[in-house]
Amino acid sequence: GEDPRPNWEAYSDWPNAYGSQSDTAVKGTEEFIYISQFLDTFMDVPRYQLFPVIARNFKLNRGRNQYKEYYSLGSMNSHLTQRLGLLNIRRMVDRMMKTSDYDTFKYAIKAAIKNCDQFPRRFLRTEVLNQLEDFSTYREDQNKKVHLQELSYFPYDGRPEKRIVEITTKLRYIFESRGVDIRGWFMSYNQDAYGATLPNSFIPSLSRWLEYKDQDMGVVSCDRLAERSIEAQKNFKFSKHNPPSAINLIAEDSILDRLYHSNLSQDQKRRAHNTIQRCYSCHQAGAAPQFDFLSLTPKQLEEITWRTENKGIAQMPPTTLLSKEDREALLTFLKSI
Repeated sequence: GEDPRPNWEAYSDWPNAYGSQSDTAVKGTEEFIYISQFLDTFMDVPRYQLFPVIARNFKLNRGRNQYKEYYSLGSMNSHLTQRLGLLNIRRMVDRMMKTSDYDTFKYAIKAAIKNCDQFPRRFLRTEVLNQLEDFSTYREDQNKKVHLQELSYFPYDGRPEKRIVEITTKLRYIFESRGVDIRGWFMSYNQDAYGATLPNSFIPSLSRWLEYKDQDMGVVSCDRLAERSIEAQKNFKFSKHNPPSAINLIAEDSILDRLYHSNLSQDQKRRAHNTIQRCYSCHQAGAAPQFDFLSLTPKQLEEITWRTENKGIAQMPPTTLLSKEDREALLTFLKSI
């Protein structure tokens, strides 16, 4: 389309790509088996005759890092991430500048990127703040989203830096509290990524590109940004036809909210989260009957228990049975609600 969004994650996990964990393929995984088979046979395929130039970077390592044995794929995914990330930063800035009332809120946007203190009250006039959602609502929601995202994206490297969470929370607030959906701005295959995987190294690039595109946004202190921001909002009034409204918050008592507050271990949450996503890919997309996970009847829970255990025409998921651990995590969670 006219606004392509990179279908790619930031460092250091790239699901479904070779080198998915920090540019490595770890022994004992399907990825390791497939890449081993590929390296043994690719020379027999004419279209891959030039591939040896790249394959020289594929080295089998033993007993290093936390892995006993793994393939190192050089830095292929890291290099691709860097290039896609810089292109997407340009895309993000272009989207920011095309939002309504950009000139009114651009200094507050820059303050969010700089992660200035006392945000948002220092950068928004009182009469503007009074018409927006409370900032704490977004902070709590972003913590939920990051916690749930890390179940899929960060099984090896832990949570993203606190600074990144703060910056993305502030960006969400300055746009979403005014009704601007920014879910599709960040580089990710997940529509609701919200920048949890935004690399720390990309923040300066985001700031510099905004300064390059808007000469008023040159390097200034947080104090000066606060002064300019308050002045820019002096005559601003929300349109009666487009009142501000919070969007895309994880609803209280939703399936994700219940998972976030559950007593499951981190590993169980990760497994339940990924399994529920598989369920939703059919049941919420119209490919299978819809039902509400939060109000399962005993009969429905019994049927799920049976279908996820027995292989055959009635099995769930229909393609590949869940692992024992994934199934136990899912059922433990469903029974807890």
